[in-house]
Amino acid sequence: MDYKKKRCNRILRLSIMVIFFTSFISMAQTSNIVGCWKNEFNSVIKITDYNISTSEIKGLYSSTTGSSGTYDVTGMAKNTESGDVAITLMISWNSVREPATDDASKYWTSTMSGIYKHDQGTLNLLNVIAAPGAFPELGMLPGTYPQSLIFTKVLNVYCREVNQKPLKDSPLSSATSIDPAELLTGWWNNVERTYFGDYDLDRYDFNFISVTLNPSGKYYDVYGYVNLPVAGNMFSGICALATSDQRVSISVAVDFTIEGIIYNIAFAGFLEKDADNRNVLKLFTTKSSVATSNLLSNSLSYGIYVKK
Repeated sequence: MDYKKKRCNRILRLSIMVIFFTSFISMAQTSNIVGCWKNEFNSVIKITDYNISTSEIKGLYSSTTGSSGTYDVTGMAKNTESGDVAITLMISWNSVREPATDDASKYWTSTMSGIYKHDQGTLNLLNVIAAPGAFPELGMLPGTYPQSLIFTKVLNVYCREVNQKPLKDSPLSSATSIDPAELLTGWWNNVERTYFGDYDLDRYDFNFISVTLNPSGKYYDVYGYVNLPVAGNMFSGICALATSDQRVSISVAVDFTIEGIIYNIAFAGFLEKDADNRNVLKLFTTKSSVATSNLLSNSLSYGIYVKK
């Protein structure tokens, strides 16, 4: 009996050690994501929260190039056994904190999708800005603008801009009374795709279920489903306030796993009227995974979607 008792105690201690070690690794990976990150243009991301069980990310982004301000960040990330992390961040470019500029960028959203490389300590991201209106000061026309960025973790002092007090007055500053929920809610079918990278046979149709104003009053939170050949196909993201000509910028993402490989799919673009006066969604798609080190070799495409 004593032998069996001792053996049970050893097994129990070993189980506790395994659980502790697994939790320690998860906490270490979580702490590797949380913190202050700076890119080559001195823009910074402050990832404040990462819920490893739900994959949800929260944070702030500060830019001083082109558009200047501090912006809310939402996103998703999934760890791998190698320590690499598949990650997508979504940004509303309507500044939530001072100092802030009041220009055309407040109608932008963007996706930053890619990989946290454990061995390099970097966030390798493809930033796709969805600009529904012209920005003459930057020479920008309406469109989607992809750019590869590398963020390196730095001391929190570099994120001092994002630690300033929130704006006291956060009115709904839309250029129109149009509610994006009226425009987006429902099923959207993919009717046209153009490919720039590896050919991807998947076709993505969307069902926008929820479009609700964020408490900041600066943008909308978006949820729904995208048709994928796997379970867990709920997407989340944001859309901006409508422009005066009823264009709406949108950035959403979904992650999923096939045969042990984690994939991120990020969609960034905007809703506008076509020549037949129909509402259409024009979205730039980035499909990436931790199995691919070069972001630009991932599947990139441009799709047009119409409502059922």
